[in-house]
Amino acid sequence: GADGLVAVHISNNHMEFSRIIARIGAELGLATYRRADLAIVSDNPEMRFPSVAVILAREPAHLGELAGADSAWKRVEPDMKSWLWTDDYSTILSAIADKWRR
Repeated sequence: GADGLVAVHISNNHMEFSRIIARIGAELGLATYRRADLAIVSDNPEMRFPSVAVILAREPAHLGELAGADSAWKRVEPDMKSWLWTDDYSTILSAIADKWRR
């Protein structure tokens, strides 16, 4: 529905996709939020592992508790000057460059 979320797991050692996804989300009227849980150790009893994910929502209110002031989810501002990835256009070079910028 209109108040739902889209979650995307984007962990990658060589590429960063959050700005690319934020650009796509902006085109669809969605805001993008990123969370990086990279300090988790592999012997975590909660069965959690290092990861990076993004969620897209139409309104911040749709995030519920995830949008709290102390939340690890941070808004990703889209770069509207960047090329929009579509079925007809994408390049991993931008994802590789974004990883090195981080």
